[in-house]
This record gives sequence, structure tokens and C-alpha cells, in this order.
Amino acid sequence: MRPLEDVGKNGWTMEDFSVMMVACFYCEVYVIIVLKSFLRFSSNLLLLLIIKTAKMTSETSELEILQMKASQITDESLESTRRMLQLAEETEDVGMKTINMLSDQGEQLDRIEEDMDVIHTDMREAEKNLTGMEKCCGICVCPCGKATDFKTDSAAWRNNEDGKVINSQPQRVVDNRNGAGPTTGGYVQRITHDAREDEMEENMQQVSSIIGNLKNMAIDMGSEIDSQNQQLGQDQYEGTIK
Repeated sequence: MRPLEDVGKNGWTMEDFSVMMVACFYCEVYVIIVLKSFLRFSSNLLLLLIIKTAKMTSETSELEILQMKASQITDESLESTRRMLQLAEETEDVGMKTINMLSDQGEQLDRIEEDMDVIHTDMREAEKNLTGMEKCCGICVCPCGKATDFKTDSAAWRNNEDGKVINSQPQRVVDNRNGAGPTTGGYVQRITHDAREDEMEENMQQVSSIIGNLKNMAIDMGSEIDSQNQQLGQDQYEGTIK
């Protein structure tokens, strides 16, 4: 083993060697502390990045879920407006057929009324002829007695105004209520702002227009039915007159 006297031969002393060893030790400790701090900072930074990324991913997922739900609701609403439009068109078609049937029925009642007027005229003429024959041929006495006078009062038969045949159908009753829907804005609240909402708006406008037509059809039907009921009542009364 090298004696302590040889330590100073190269200019190194034991104290210098100890100081150098301590300095190296502290340097190593400092480096270790710095590395440990850096690793801790890096770990914290990485953790923050992971948390932020996860949060952004979660927000993105929630946004995508909301968009998917909005798209699904829009599709369902579009199908609903299509079904509404189909039902409205079918109802309008039924209403048109009903109006045509009522019109044909009204024409039949008019023809019946004309025939009854002709029968009434013929019976009045026959009554006049029978009365003239009784005056001219007094020797021909009817075994049943004198013929019953033909009823000519206004209670039995209508006057000239009532005897007119109705050649035109009742006019539409004016209704000041507007059933065309809102004049500003629209029927559909815009969410996705795509072609589906445009079709929904168009379908709702058509449905509103058809509903207005159906209301006018109902008014026409009511007027026509009232007129035909009056005709039927008058014809039934005239048919019971003897």
C-alpha cells in the first residue's frame, strides 16, 4: 500500500483528495436530484396531457352523440311530415269524391222536383178538363158524387218562386279565418340546416294548404246538405197531398 508520504509527491494532499471526493459526491447527488425533479416534472406534464386529451376525447364523444341524436330525431320528424302529407292528400281526395257525390245527388233531386212540377201541371190541366166536362155533360152524373177539387193553395204547392229549379250549387260561405299557418318564420325549427329540414318545411306548408281546402270543402258540404234537406222536406210534403 502506498504510504501517505507519497501522496504529496505529485502536488496532491490528502485534504485535496478528500475535497475532490466530496465534490464529486455532491455533484452526483445534484445530478440525481435534478434528474429526479425532471422526471417528476415530466411525469406531471405527461399526466396533464393525458387528462386533457381524455377530456377532449370525452367532449368530442358527447358532441358526436348529440349530433347522432339530433340526426335521428330529424329523420323521424321527416318521416312524420311525409305521413301527415300522405294522410292529408288522401283526406282531400275523399272530400272531393264526397262533394261530387253530393253534386250528383243534388242533380237527381232537381230532376225529381222537375218531374213533380210536371205532374202537378198535368193534374191541374186534368182537373180543368173534368170540370168542363161536368158543365157540358150534365146528364153524365158520376156515381161517386162530385169530384174532389184539386188542391191549388200555396200550402199544397209552392208559389212561382218556390217552383224554380235550383240549377246552381250553393256558393261557398266566406270564412275570414286564415288557416294557412304563420306568415313569418316557418313551421320547422332549424337544427341541422340541411335538405331534410327543407323537405319538412315544404311538407308542412302543403299540409297547411290542404287543411284550408278541407275547411272550405266542409263548408260547401254543409251548405249542399242543408239545401238538399230542404228539397227533400218539400218533396215529401207534396207527395203526401191528396
